[in-house]
Amino acid sequence: MRIAIIGLLSLLFSHSATAAPLPPQFIQALHQADISLQHVGLIVWPLNAPRPSLTLNPDHAFNPASTLKLVTSDVALNVLGPAYTWQTAVLNDGTLQNGVLNGNLYLRGDGDPSLTDERLFLLVHQLRLSGLNRINGNLIIDQSRFQTTPPETAFDDHPWRAYNALPAATLYDYSATTISLRITNQQILLSAEPLPPHTQLINQVTADHSPCDTNWRDHLHTDWRTEKLTLSGTYSAQCGAREFALTDNVPSALLAGAFLTDWSEQGGEFHGIWHQGTAPDNAQLLFEFPSLPLTNVLYNMNKYSNNIMARNVFLSLASNRPADIASANQTVLHWLSSQGLHFPELVMDNGAGLSRTAQISARNMAMLLRHAAKSPLYPELASGLPIWGEDGTLKKRPHTCAVTDSAHLKTGTLDGVKTLAGYVHRPDGTTVVVVLFINDEHANQGAIAQENLLNWINATH
Repeated sequence: MRIAIIGLLSLLFSHSATAAPLPPQFIQALHQADISLQHVGLIVWPLNAPRPSLTLNPDHAFNPASTLKLVTSDVALNVLGPAYTWQTAVLNDGTLQNGVLNGNLYLRGDGDPSLTDERLFLLVHQLRLSGLNRINGNLIIDQSRFQTTPPETAFDDHPWRAYNALPAATLYDYSATTISLRITNQQILLSAEPLPPHTQLINQVTADHSPCDTNWRDHLHTDWRTEKLTLSGTYSAQCGAREFALTDNVPSALLAGAFLTDWSEQGGEFHGIWHQGTAPDNAQLLFEFPSLPLTNVLYNMNKYSNNIMARNVFLSLASNRPADIASANQTVLHWLSSQGLHFPELVMDNGAGLSRTAQISARNMAMLLRHAAKSPLYPELASGLPIWGEDGTLKKRPHTCAVTDSAHLKTGTLDGVKTLAGYVHRPDGTTVVVVLFINDEHANQGAIAQENLLNWINATH
């Protein structure tokens, strides 16, 4: 092994005419993980320096995984603005008199990624305060603001996992259902909230006494068909109470069920059925319910790497309606070009990084982060990035790493992909942009290499 490492060191001393040699501890960690250097893209670039201090394959196109959300976020802040809000329109096509609507009620979203359970309750409350008590008609969920055809296929063979939720113009609670498990008398008890109307939860999960391992979720199997959600497999009694999220990718049904539940609980009457449709041009607007501001949305999206929020934000960049990926992509490229940023290799796909075709080079990701750091909107972007060892997706990262509390970083993970990009604030007061892309079959073993690189950045002056 020692000879191999020395050979790698000799090779990497000439990796750039201007950058320093790569840190030996970083190289060694990659070697021990059996990660090929050809499959690594790296830029370390202090904000106060004209050139990077470290580079490796900087211009090669890599799959960035969830670090692609940085591109979506920065463009959205600049194109839409940090105070931008989406509006969910509440409309009707009938007559409203003495608190009774004789006609249909429409909910038409514009892509709001933040319509959670709590905020839907407020929307319904506002509707009740408007004086409406009874609906003699149907509830119609309007998804027309986003293009939904042709239907997308799931990213992998886990179509019901929540990260596979597809974007929707009228979206409720991330299109996710939370499954809760608990153990009582060696029996597995399940609950699901929320569920589409008339959906039956079938519990075929059995308890076992094996140790609770990190792959406990993989022992459970999901089969979600119309009005029937079946969970089967085994669950260790030693795991105790746990929760996980699923999606059936029928966002209109989930929203309709939650709306009608809230409507009834707040004293409203409903005499009709629900279905998906489009509000007619002559529908009357009752009110518009605003989303959280974009800055708040990006905070939640990036701290917890929420894919469906990113996909909705990305589609909201489209200049046309119904919004589509091609138009959103044109907006991204146009804004980058207007800033003198030319990324010919960039492939945004869905804007979330949950993709096998998305790509960007380490250099261009670093260029974007350097450009963002000079913008008046930089605080809005940086504050939404997870802090190493403190919160979001980095909360459980080792506190032994030197950058704990002092690095705002977005990470990404797919099979064969492990990435990191963001800002490291060094003890001497300088800030460094770091981008590390690993696209290798052993990428999931790259955590130590990440930590060693960050330790080197923190110690270098």
